[in-house]
Parts: sequence; C-alpha cells; structure tokens
Amino acid sequence: TSGVITSAPLRWDQILAAWSINSFALSGQAGAVEVGTTITTPAFTATYSSTPTSAILTDNYGTAARDVTSTPTSFTSLGTFTKTANNASVTWTLSAHDATSATMTRTASVTWYPKVFWGTGAPGLRTAAAILALTNKPLQGSRNGSYAYAGGNTAANLKLYYAAPSAYGTPVFKVGGIAFPITLVAAGVSVTSNGVTQNYDLWESDNVGLGNLTMDVT
Repeated sequence: TSGVITSAPLRWDQILAAWSINSFALSGQAGAVEVGTTITTPAFTATYSSTPTSAILTDNYGTAARDVTSTPTSFTSLGTFTKTANNASVTWTLSAHDATSATMTRTASVTWYPKVFWGTGAPGLRTAAAILALTNKPLQGSRNGSYAYAGGNTAANLKLYYAAPSAYGTPVFKVGGIAFPITLVAAGVSVTSNGVTQNYDLWESDNVGLGNLTMDVT
C-alpha cells in the first residue's frame, strides 16, 4: 500500500516443492491392543518426498531417541512398551528433514483397550468365569456400541448378557430406540484378562427366548 518495493532472498521451498514426510506407520502392529499387552521393539516404515539427511525416532514413553538416518524408510524402536490402564497410549514421533528444509514430523500410536464381553447364556450367570466365557470380547474404549445377539431362543431358555469395566459407568440399553429390560446382576466383579485385573459390571436381560436382536448401548 505504501508503494515501496522490498526484496528478500528466495528460499529453496519457494523454488521447489516443499520437502515432506509422506507417510509414517507401524509395520505389522495393530493400533489397538488389549491392556496388559507388551510390544517389544516395534517396527516402522516411512516414505519421504526425497531421502532425508536426518531422521530421528522418539516417543512419549521415555525411550531414548534413536537416529534412523541410515535406514530412514524401515527401522525399529529400541523400547519395550506395556500399558495396564484402560485407553492409555504410546505415540512415536518421526522427525526428519533434508538439507534444504526445516524439520518435519509425523506420528504413529498404539492404544491399550480392555475387553467388553457380551453374548447369551443360561439364566444365573454371575461370576468372573462366566463373564470371560461370553462369546464376544471386542476391545473397546468405552461401553458404547451396537451388539447383534443371536441364539437367544426359547427352547434353550437363554438370556442376554453384557459386561463392561465398572470404570466405564452406567450404560443405557435400547432396542429399536426403546428402553430394553435388562438388570445389573453383579457389580464390581473382579475379572483378570491378559494379566490385568479390574472390576466389571454384568447385566442380564430380564427375559429369556428373545430371539435375534441388536441392542444399542450408550
């Protein structure tokens, strides 16, 4: 607006496409594991717009930084990682640059989840063993979900069961948007899974022989 023209030296990133880390990911390692799982020296892969002149791997777990410049597209952490708290995670950060760019970063992470147990069974299930024996055991970060029950037939006199960590709070159960009749039958049951012990709350349907249905839990 003043009409004054100023000059400044050109930067390489104004002449060429900006240098970048195109991808960074764990190799052969799921992003979700059960609490208590130990991950030993996880492997990573990375791609770049061109070969970096520096590449450093760090994490938020306290493992010493590792210089992976010599093998920047395939490398491992030197650490061993275990979490026993629900929904805890570890994040690894790759920091890299070439001779003309500022340092760029990309992250990858793993989260440790507990199991939520659900399925059908004879009336009267109450114990930790009964919870562990339920057919379905997904890893979940909350109690929420839609659960498709099958086999709750009249002849077998089966009820529907659902168990989640007590720390996940009190659920609301609905089928087709309508409140589902289900009762908390065992609170604070000590359950050990994958070497981690925590309390679970077990819910049992009020009725038997319900047939196939999908129960929504929030």
